[in-house]
Amino acid sequence: MNLALSWTVKGDRLVLGDRLSVALHRTLRVPEDDRDYPLPPGLGRLPAHRVEDFANGVPASWRRHEAVFVPLFQREAMWLGFDGRWWHPNAVTLAAGGVNVITGHPATETISAQPQDYLVIPDQPWLDGFQLQPGVVRQFVAAPLGWRTTVAEQLGSEDASALRIRVFDAVPGRFPERAPPEPDRIMEGAPMAMVGGLEMGFAAGGRIVQKLYTDEYGIESWQPEPVADLIVYVVNSEAYEQITGHPCPPTPVSPEDYTNAGLPWFELYDEARSPLATTNWLHHLKTIGQVDPQARTAPFSIDPTQVRGITPR
Repeated sequence: MNLALSWTVKGDRLVLGDRLSVALHRTLRVPEDDRDYPLPPGLGRLPAHRVEDFANGVPASWRRHEAVFVPLFQREAMWLGFDGRWWHPNAVTLAAGGVNVITGHPATETISAQPQDYLVIPDQPWLDGFQLQPGVVRQFVAAPLGWRTTVAEQLGSEDASALRIRVFDAVPGRFPERAPPEPDRIMEGAPMAMVGGLEMGFAAGGRIVQKLYTDEYGIESWQPEPVADLIVYVVNSEAYEQITGHPCPPTPVSPEDYTNAGLPWFELYDEARSPLATTNWLHHLKTIGQVDPQARTAPFSIDPTQVRGITPR
């Protein structure tokens, strides 16, 4: 299959393959104080642009891949919201800086069950960061390259900057090809939520309570080759304006403003779902605040009455 034809950008969503799309959401950074925080609010989708549309303004290395880029302030974090068909799911691998965000192993072109290095969409409605331990992730935080704050630089990955998304379809006949006579369900958006040049990489931030689910269908349900393969580059606000000629969307409100406005945080009711096991690989890494104390997020408190319960469906 020609992977170059298997994805597109529709508005601020990345459509990969026939049944799956991804939106990249900006959000608040939670403090790196080893407390476990509820799911943070979504503060709008990041605008995604195809690299080929700005080929004259991007690094030459970007033009070698099928890729898009998005802007992110260093004081922000990012989470991924997934849309899929409940009647015909997909398997997805995600790698930040060449490192699988679930296992911490180098990214591969296929999927593995031992340990499980992929997610099933839409069973997994969103992802906020690198898996730290079962039920806890560390936020995806943007960091400049060259300071050894990114996960890739600390683990020695050659691909220090990008987020790579690979989508795997089910084997023929495993799931229906058409929707059963039942309304489809939209999962994404449930949580209503210059050092080193132009590019930024992904560092580990504060702790978020979030399960990454085990595959209930089995690895034999998925084809070994991806049907879509897309790279997402992250740039800072200055680089975004330089490339596109447009100002970066304004940074979100502060945690204090958000709390004072009485807006919600989220707790997912998914006690029946089993979290993925982990190899504790992230325990050996330093967070962005440990490497650069000036980048640490100031502590803040959350009123328990602002935490809303939601369900995966």
